[in-house]
Amino acid sequence: MSKTLLLLEPWLKASGMPFFPGFTDHGPDHLQRVIDTADWLIPSESWRLLSARDVACLTVAILLHDSAMHITEDGFRALILDRRRSPLIPNIDRGTWAEKWNDYLFESKHWTERQRARVLGSEWRKRAIDELSIYRTNDPGNLSESDRLFVG
Repeated sequence: MSKTLLLLEPWLKASGMPFFPGFTDHGPDHLQRVIDTADWLIPSESWRLLSARDVACLTVAILLHDSAMHITEDGFRALILDRRRSPLIPNIDRGTWAEKWNDYLFESKHWTERQRARVLGSEWRKRAIDELSIYRTNDPGNLSESDRLFVG
C-alpha cells in the first residue's frame, strides 16, 4: 500500500485544495499519520484475525477519506456541468452531481446569517448569498475566494 500512497502523492501535493484554503494539510504526510494511527489503534492480538484483504480495505479507505478535499476547479466544473441522467455511482449517489449542486444553491438561499458566516467567514455576515459570482451565473468559471469557500 505504500506504493499506492506514492502514486497519489503528486496529485495530493498538486491539488492545493482550492475549496478548503483554511484547512490543515491533508496531503501525504497526513495520510501517513492516519495510517500510523490506525495501526496503533489495532491491538497486537487482533492483527492475526485480519486478512491481507482487511488491511488493504482499511488502507484504501484511509487514502480515500479526504480525497474529495483535493478536487480541483476543473474537476468541480466537470461534476456539476455533467448533465447525465443517472448518478455517477447508482447504488450510492441519489441524483446527479448537477442536481445536487442545484439543490445546494436552493438550500443556501435559506441560510441564516450564522450559517452564512460559518461557511463564508464573518465579513459575509451582512451580505447576501446571491452576491457570489458562482451563484449569480451558475457558472463555475473564474471562481473568487468566496466562491471557493461556498463550494467547499
